[in-house]
Amino acid sequence: MSKVICDVCGTSYPETAAQCPICGCARPAESTTVADEQSQSSGYTYVKGGRFSKSNVRKRMQGNELTAVSNEKKPSNKKALGLIIVLVCLILIVAFMILYVLNGWSRRTQPDTNVQSTTDTTEQQDIACTGLSLSQLEITMGAAGEVWMLEATPAPSNTTDSISYSSSNEAVATVSSSGKITCVDQGQAVITVTCGEITAECKVSCVFEIATEPPTVAPEGIRLNRKSITADYEGFSWTLYDGEVSHDQIVWTSDDPTVATVTDGVVIAVSEGQTEIHAEYDGVITSCTIICDFEEPTMPEENGEEPGDNSETTAPAGNGDYLLYNQFGDKIPFDEYEKIYDVTLSVGSSVGLYLTDSSGNTLELTWTIAEGSSCEVDGNYVSVQSSETNCLVQTEYEGVTYSCLIRTVN
Repeated sequence: MSKVICDVCGTSYPETAAQCPICGCARPAESTTVADEQSQSSGYTYVKGGRFSKSNVRKRMQGNELTAVSNEKKPSNKKALGLIIVLVCLILIVAFMILYVLNGWSRRTQPDTNVQSTTDTTEQQDIACTGLSLSQLEITMGAAGEVWMLEATPAPSNTTDSISYSSSNEAVATVSSSGKITCVDQGQAVITVTCGEITAECKVSCVFEIATEPPTVAPEGIRLNRKSITADYEGFSWTLYDGEVSHDQIVWTSDDPTVATVTDGVVIAVSEGQTEIHAEYDGVITSCTIICDFEEPTMPEENGEEPGDNSETTAPAGNGDYLLYNQFGDKIPFDEYEKIYDVTLSVGSSVGLYLTDSSGNTLELTWTIAEGSSCEVDGNYVSVQSSETNCLVQTEYEGVTYSCLIRTVN
């Protein structure tokens, strides 16, 4: 509501009044009118004497100054309020940061219950090995550096126990962590496989084969199995060479084909006499002497009389018709000088010994070793195991002993 200021006494009164309630002056036509709020905010109140009196002028000036000061202070209050708000925000941020750091430190210092729980669960899931099987229980290797993979299968298959390998003699055989066995030297070793509390063993034998020169090939060319042969009947045959070198690479010759011939290493007696058989290979000549003497050996008497001094080593016996043949039907040579049957064998070969009469009837007898240790006998078969010594084998039929000398060569 607006008010009128009296020009005389300075009193403000409602504009609806016709005169000043203080001095009674009528309201002039051009009186000053102010709002009620303005009169209250001016900071002073008019007194008697009029608005132009010294007192009212001084109060009005003081009121204007107060208003100016008040207007100047208002922005300052706003700045202060903004600073306070910023400070409060900073304080809150710092407080949140402190709480975050303290919370993180507290988590680090507390025990990790999740890890502990996982560890406990893992320990509870350990599965023990109850069985162990190996791919081989015995292994034989024949050369240094030879390897063999030994496979181990645990039971159950999902066991948590690890598998380990060890060798009882690493100078003979070593084994890796994966089961690879390596032969080192000749001998025996035991490979032990362990899975938890269960163990299994595999025996390893390292046996090296001794490299030997092929028996039919000599360093200087080819090697014949005999240096001399005595043939005691016409048509007698002997194979001088049956080695690895093919016969079309060997040139065979006989100094006297009327005494003995040779074809592809097979000598055949023709007539009595003596000659040389030659084999030429790669520029080297090897020879064998052939003696053809067709006089039959002395037969034991059929009237029961005691035989002579050579009765046990001469060929015929019993009824005088038995002679010694091999499994191929070839007659075994009889050495007149040593008075004994004579066979030459290379290491690893064998011969079957049969007594055969003139009618072709064959006796299969069991032979035994009388002298020497390089041969083995299986019934009527004799085999050569080494060339260290010659062997003498014997058999007996109708009270007569038959002997055969086994000459061994490499």
